[in-house]
Amino acid sequence: LGNPRTHELRDPHSRMLITLRHGKEFYLDGLVLENIVSQLCVSDLVRVSATCQVLNHVSEAVAQRALARLAKRLQCTRLRLFDGGSRISQLIMWEQLAESTVLWLQADRARVRVVERGGETRVTFARDLSGSGNDAASPRDGPVLNPDAVNGWGAFEFDGHSVLKTRPFECPIAQPVTLVVVARARG
Repeated sequence: LGNPRTHELRDPHSRMLITLRHGKEFYLDGLVLENIVSQLCVSDLVRVSATCQVLNHVSEAVAQRALARLAKRLQCTRLRLFDGGSRISQLIMWEQLAESTVLWLQADRARVRVVERGGETRVTFARDLSGSGNDAASPRDGPVLNPDAVNGWGAFEFDGHSVLKTRPFECPIAQPVTLVVVARARG
């Protein structure tokens, strides 16, 4: 391909004119552009979006879909009230959050191994969902798995003696640390 030249057409989202090396002109429609741009990493999206208005619109649409996939993978809902800036800047923020997650354990039967002991379902292993490989295991009595503890979500119930332990982290965790725990104390 040669150099891209955009033309202010009636629908700037739909096409872009490319001059091929042999001099012929070729129009790329929005779907072709989105398919090409969707293969880029977020830092390249920033550069492409600054090229021209057509590519900015395409890059923002690609970032919007990437944000939706990332939010689904992180099992969260983005609140429109807190969505500020471009979709690309939001994607940068959310990707940083995903990359900085070191450990994520979820009390879900599909993500843990359990044993039945004394009428209770005890967790012996919990898979790390962060992608960091910091799975947790119980060297003795693991917590009880309560599959419907809070609004249909499962919970690990620790009794003061139960433990889930990971291997030591490869490098010190950067400070400050944000630790998110949903808990209810009894007693």
